[in-house]
Amino acid sequence: MAHDPKKSELAPPRLMEDMMATLGVEPGRLATPWGEVQLSQAIRRCTHCQNTDECRGWLHNHLRDRGGHRSFCINAGLFDRYRPIRY
Repeated sequence: MAHDPKKSELAPPRLMEDMMATLGVEPGRLATPWGEVQLSQAIRRCTHCQNTDECRGWLHNHLRDRGGHRSFCINAGLFDRYRPIRY
């Protein structure tokens, strides 16, 4: 199978996928030219993030700390803008 750099560039890391799902961010809402740019930037930030332990911990216990992702997630602002419900 041939490598498609554009496709891999827009493939979010697993933790980012889990964070988006937990927060209710629909990837389809980012399906605009500007949204794709933001998503690509968010993927790069997530890929190089140093807060993976905090991220995993929050994903495991998010019901106890509903807005806690904002304290460590470099993409929290983007996710909050694209969420259907804020908490």
